[in-house]
Amino acid sequence: MNNIKSGLFIKEKRNEKGFTQKDLAEILNCTDKAVSRWETGKGFPEVSFLIPLSEALEVSVNEIILGEEIKKEEIIEKTNNVIVETLKETKRKINKASYIIFALLLAIEALMFYYTQLAASSGDEMGVIFANIAVVFICSFLVGFVNLKLQFKLIFIPATVILFIPSSFLYFPFDPEYTFGYSAFFAVSALALILVSSGIQKIIIELKHRISKK
Repeated sequence: MNNIKSGLFIKEKRNEKGFTQKDLAEILNCTDKAVSRWETGKGFPEVSFLIPLSEALEVSVNEIILGEEIKKEEIIEKTNNVIVETLKETKRKINKASYIIFALLLAIEALMFYYTQLAASSGDEMGVIFANIAVVFICSFLVGFVNLKLQFKLIFIPATVILFIPSSFLYFPFDPEYTFGYSAFFAVSALALILVSSGIQKIIIELKHRISKK
């Protein structure tokens, strides 16, 4: 999907109809600035505007997305191309969001590790340990639901250990048993929780698929 190409197409069809941007905006119940953004390729009509826009310009939604008129003999081929490209674009956006969520969960872990070690006072050993365990358990479980391949999700395990080890020396500087003991514990726990939540995610997807078939 090419926003600039679609925008030029919208502008061309609007001019053919003799509409100003303000006229088209009034028909669609939106602002003329929105129409301007579409036509300059700085934005694309929201899904809710596509059908009213196609009706106002007397073109198909596929032609708006494709940014060109579709001849009758090319309808099936062009429509299929639009569908495929739209699915690819949707998948790219989902993947981008998934990577951001993955990185955010790691950032939360790092923040919690270092904050608890630095903010704790003497006698807070159990509180520090509990906070670290809690954040690893929660973040690891949530990682399993992120829409990424399992192989990539498992990167979360060594990343967690790498983040934890330096932070552990802030509160327990001379306790390698704590550092490496909990590193191993976190690695095993994270693996188990990621596998469990990934399995739950698959079951949910399968159930949705079966329900949609009925």
